[in-house]
Amino acid sequence: MRFLDLLYGIAIGDAVGNPLEFMQTVTEEDARRSYNSGALRISDDTQMTLFCAEALSEETIAEMVAPHLSRAYLRWLETQSQITLGDGLSSFKSLHHAEAPGNTCISALTSIKSGKPVLNDSKGNGTVMRCAPVAFWGSHLNLPRSKILRVAELDAQLTHKHEYAAQCSVLLTEIYLNLIGGLNLRESVTAASQSLQSQGLLNEYVHSMVLGCLDASEFKRNKVLLGGWVAEEALALAIGAVINSGTYLDAIYSAVSIEGDSDTVGAIAGGLAVASGMPVPAEAKSRLNAQDAIEYMGNSVNW
Repeated sequence: MRFLDLLYGIAIGDAVGNPLEFMQTVTEEDARRSYNSGALRISDDTQMTLFCAEALSEETIAEMVAPHLSRAYLRWLETQSQITLGDGLSSFKSLHHAEAPGNTCISALTSIKSGKPVLNDSKGNGTVMRCAPVAFWGSHLNLPRSKILRVAELDAQLTHKHEYAAQCSVLLTEIYLNLIGGLNLRESVTAASQSLQSQGLLNEYVHSMVLGCLDASEFKRNKVLLGGWVAEEALALAIGAVINSGTYLDAIYSAVSIEGDSDTVGAIAGGLAVASGMPVPAEAKSRLNAQDAIEYMGNSVNW
């Protein structure tokens, strides 16, 4: 599995869910229409994932990564309001557009830009949606798992101060590490959740919600009850969608057909689906509005 493939998985899931966010009574037929509508437009989920990857590509020492992440997200922030092209990812015009970016990320990064402390108690999904590169970067460098997970935690804490936000980023990173190591998704989720909980790194509520979505009937109930706006909900719904589907598109259609944050749940599900061995449709790649930036970032790193 190449990191580039993962980026495509995230981006297509994000783009299918993007026009469905905020809609009421979203069905899988709505998801199919979104996929078949023509151009696929990514949101801030894929954008921030790309900038996370760019930050990590600049550093090999885990303890030195945080400033790179902060600077990268500030570059992303500029793309949300400026059309002036810069270097690296900032040079791609396809990334210079705002697609309803999360208020917490915008507010936190605005504070960082102004030299002010980030003050919130948000467990929004703006952390878990962007952290996938951490696992692939750390695995490529053969870093100790504890250091990789610490980077995921620090990444989340840059913008979101609630403990669940960081815990979910750490959990998703651990799941990806297990998938990279050869476990299937069910094994990866179960092992990651149990391991982190035994270390006191995962709250019982998050643990129960994530494991609950491994069950088809529980996942079906949660799709009605949860909107995916917060980190633990988005992660649980994405895992449930992939676990209870047989193909990449089935997983995406299931993930985005919620009354809530369809693009974020779709993005997380898309990455997990690819990491679980579900290939994305080749024809969809060329329909992504940011294919140029995705190809650039995926080919810039050897992950």
